[in-house]
Amino acid sequence: MEAFKKVQKVLRIFGQLKSAGGLIISDSGLKYVKISDNGLIKFSLRLPPNIIEEGKIKDRKIALEAFKQLKNYIEPKPRKKVDVVVSLGNNLVYPQVFFLPHLSDKLLNEAADLNMQMISPIDIKQAYSAYQIIGSFAGNNHQIDLLAAFVQSNVVDDFVNLLKEADFSIAAVEFQSLSLVRALDHLKQLDQGLGYITLVVSAEGLDFAIIKNNSLYFDYFSSWKSILGEDRRIPFEKAEQLIISELERVMNFYSFRFATEGQSALKEQPITNGQSIINGQPMTEGQLSGKASRLFLLTQGLTEEIKEIIKKKFKNLQVEEVVVNNQKFYPGWIEALGAAVRGDMPRSKDSFITFGAVSVLEEYHHNQVLNMAIFWRNVFVAVSLFFFLVFSFSFVFFRNIYANLETVQKAPMSVSEVEEFNHLKQYAKDFNSAVKLIGEIKGKEISFSPFLAQLQKPVEDNDIRIIRIFINPEQKQVLIKGSALSPSEAFKFKSEIENIPEINKIDLPFASFIETGDNRVSFSLTIETK
Repeated sequence: MEAFKKVQKVLRIFGQLKSAGGLIISDSGLKYVKISDNGLIKFSLRLPPNIIEEGKIKDRKIALEAFKQLKNYIEPKPRKKVDVVVSLGNNLVYPQVFFLPHLSDKLLNEAADLNMQMISPIDIKQAYSAYQIIGSFAGNNHQIDLLAAFVQSNVVDDFVNLLKEADFSIAAVEFQSLSLVRALDHLKQLDQGLGYITLVVSAEGLDFAIIKNNSLYFDYFSSWKSILGEDRRIPFEKAEQLIISELERVMNFYSFRFATEGQSALKEQPITNGQSIINGQPMTEGQLSGKASRLFLLTQGLTEEIKEIIKKKFKNLQVEEVVVNNQKFYPGWIEALGAAVRGDMPRSKDSFITFGAVSVLEEYHHNQVLNMAIFWRNVFVAVSLFFFLVFSFSFVFFRNIYANLETVQKAPMSVSEVEEFNHLKQYAKDFNSAVKLIGEIKGKEISFSPFLAQLQKPVEDNDIRIIRIFINPEQKQVLIKGSALSPSEAFKFKSEIENIPEINKIDLPFASFIETGDNRVSFSLTIETK
């Protein structure tokens, strides 16, 4: 196993194997995680309001700017793409479990496609659908469980096209509950055969999931907006009522769904020493009764308060946070880790749900051809570079030998002549350095008055209020702090002043946007002059 990992590492260095990171897209921001030999690589970007709403892109221009900015954080090289497994919001996806008898791969695909056409909750012609095998019902060897998922194709296409435009390469597209279950399995939080409930409390709403046999069986999302409307304030009493009522519905569904499994197991499975057996393991009390006994709680805050709410109503339910090696996992980051786990596995072994016009397997074969070409290109470059260095060192070595032989043949200078020559040489060197330094200082002088005058019209046209201008002549930088009616107006101002000849580069980070309370947003813009 250790040798296999070393081979994988060598192949990755040469571009033969590529690992993808996990990218979570939500209304409030973007989160990226990649698994490396030195641990987890993390990047995040907070989004201003009204860029992505209810999981869908509302402002395409600024969303593209956000994706480009995140890509530059991850990989600053302009032409180098970033491979990602994209995980979309659960509110966009309709998951559903169905059952089929054991069939050959070809017949299974045909039967699954036919079933998905019949059970799809949305128009199948305007949707992407996919499935994955998740286990056997109650240990039944004649029947398998499959998880299907459906999503509007135009929503996926919007994200995929923008991400590709921002130099991301899409390895797969899934949804966040699927990523969450994979992360919990990767962190060794799940036991095979046991059932779990997860509750994710985020800025978007509440998401409940049921996990069985280390797979997702059910997902239910309830948004704050659907309950509270446009009011951003969430009263704690209202949140408490919502958590209890929604969790009660999920618990009832769990009991109904898996109580049937327990009864079926009692009828069909052998009993050894007074215990029912599934897949060679004794059934637990939870499996026999059909009741969930453990719940994973993922929330950014109010953890203890939410725990108390749940324990007060569901006394037999064990509520746990996800903590591994004293590290607590939060919403968004744990789903990004789950997507990164998928991105780290070989594409040929990826049999999970993915949305898109091209399947993961076809994408894998395409990437393999490209990676093979890159691999042999790198081998050719490395070999050519090796021989170039060998010949270069040989040339330098023999040239030095020849120069030394010529020096020996010449008559040596006297001690006084050598001292005078060295003194004059140092004097000339110091003089040339002083002349060069004076030229550099003179070249750094910049007249900023005409440059600032060119900013006046874009400022007036876009209703920009300048708060402060700081000029750093040595680094040729100008820092402008101001405010605009919206991020869109700020980016429009940035686009207009990019045409000023004296400007080399402009940086307007999303993190600098802050709502000021007077229906405006403040921002910080850095200009690098030529």
